[in-house]
Amino acid sequence: MLWNYISPLLLSLLRREVLADRPPNQSVCDYYAAQRYGESNSTTQLRLMQSIVAYAYAGGSSLPHAESNSTGIFNHGQFEGQNVYLRPWFDGSNATTNLNEQAVVVDWLDGGGTAPLIAFLNGSTATAEIKNGTNQYKLFSHWYYVFGKIYGCSHVKEFLETSFTPLTPAYVHKFMNLNQTHIGYFIDQFITASKYYGFSDTDAATLSTFMNARYNIRCSPPVDGQLYAILYYLS
Repeated sequence: MLWNYISPLLLSLLRREVLADRPPNQSVCDYYAAQRYGESNSTTQLRLMQSIVAYAYAGGSSLPHAESNSTGIFNHGQFEGQNVYLRPWFDGSNATTNLNEQAVVVDWLDGGGTAPLIAFLNGSTATAEIKNGTNQYKLFSHWYYVFGKIYGCSHVKEFLETSFTPLTPAYVHKFMNLNQTHIGYFIDQFITASKYYGFSDTDAATLSTFMNARYNIRCSPPVDGQLYAILYYLS
């Protein structure tokens, strides 16, 4: 299969830092945290990830100079000419959560939905004030950590008050029946958010390539013993 030939080369390329103005010893998280907030530490790295995550899920409609395609993962959008709406995967409309290998209904937006994300993005609040103790609070706390790892934050282990072991993406997304359009849109919203917070075109493109190669190729092989592919249907 073609994948068997390209995957070793592709994965080796993705592990390298493709530079715009970044020095070779800095990840995108560390570099852009310093660029945006003056220094790179656990506080600024977390703030960068909180901002990117909030923007990716809520969209940029409340922000000045936002891209027109920054519609948000929780809202109606389009990807490559196809309509996409991922909110039902999160709001309890469907049994898409994997709980001990059973598909169950969970409302992951019970902490305020997009309202606290938008308030944080437009500066009304200092943080995304998601109601503590809710499913949404837990989910977003974990997302800051997970995406902090993807973006290479050097202080990512300090993002959480208590440590946790993330479930494998293949397990988490088992009952979501995602296709390439769904995942492509999801990743595209993160890339758009990253560019809004200063990422160069080169770094954004490299991040997009990395995420699509890891998550959006059906039956891609494990990486370091982990199954990352979440694609179930081609589209």
